[in-house]
Amino acid sequence: MVLESAPAIESLNIISDRVLEIKFEGMKTRFVDLSDFPLLGVAKELLTNPSLLKNFKLVDGVPEWEGRCLLGPEDLLKHSTEVVPVGKTASYSSKIKVHYSK
Repeated sequence: MVLESAPAIESLNIISDRVLEIKFEGMKTRFVDLSDFPLLGVAKELLTNPSLLKNFKLVDGVPEWEGRCLLGPEDLLKHSTEVVPVGKTASYSSKIKVHYSK
């Protein structure tokens, strides 16, 4: 089975301690709920350490934490949705923003 590569990530925002807002190149904004994401090994620390989660850099369209790629773009795309996970965002205003941006 051959996996297609994901488009580059243009932007990645943390909208709560567990929800990522991701803009892939050429796609609508998508959301990933990390509590439903199959985190392995050291990547599990992203759920328990909010400062680590927020300490990322996009390098050639791939998010890196302290020089490590803990979440691959292909997996992020596969586990993403176009709808904000209900009850998982930090504020009601975020939900309104997403609802009216469709």
